[in-house]
Amino acid sequence: AAQQAIQPAARKRIHTFLATSPIHMKYKLSKEPKEVVKLAAEAVAIAKSFVDDVEFRRTDAAVQVRSASRVGHSDAGVNADRVAALREALGG
Repeated sequence: AAQQAIQPAARKRIHTFLATSPIHMKYKLSKEPKEVVKLAAEAVAIAKSFVDDVEFRRTDAAVQVRSASRVGHSDAGVNADRVAALREALGG
């Protein structure tokens, strides 16, 4: 369904998310942390089979950072460096 929905979009992106707090993992998902990581990785892999631009978000995260090429070209790691600096500044 997601693949069909994004077909007319000029910039195709799939946004996937998953609850990752201890309470959500235990009571909503009934999964251990390692299982939740595997679910997240599988969701992103499936989405990447349809588009290059995939966003993953934890539903209970306070801060989310996203970086992707909008035109399909590399930025030689500039955005990755910016994201790493932001994470470090935020204590993550």
